[in-house]
Amino acid sequence: MSTTPLVRTGADNPGRDGDGDVSSRAHGGALVLLTRAGCGLCEEMHAALLALSARTPLPLVTLVDIDTDSRLQRRWGLKIPVLLLDGTPVCHARLDSQALIRALADAARADGVRAVASPAEPRR
Repeated sequence: MSTTPLVRTGADNPGRDGDGDVSSRAHGGALVLLTRAGCGLCEEMHAALLALSARTPLPLVTLVDIDTDSRLQRRWGLKIPVLLLDGTPVCHARLDSQALIRALADAARADGVRAVASPAEPRR
């Protein structure tokens, strides 16, 4: 049984770009779960992601506490937890497993199209 590796990050998160946003580029398409300490819904979504990862392969999930960054606080406020894929919200409050699986499949198809459309990059 696999589990989703998780990394808690703070204000010095290397996955943030210069203006404090959570950068999908630094996460390589990984999932980002926006949370805050003491958030029961955040804990429930985290647990749901762990349960889903036991049945379905998931990319790395990075936990980001929005209270470590004033921009994230202003942007997301009380809407957390929010699950992002490539910087795009997939769901909030409760894990929508079907939406996540669709978003991951769409991203994989898009990556395949980019790989075919980029002949300058050597294939591995």
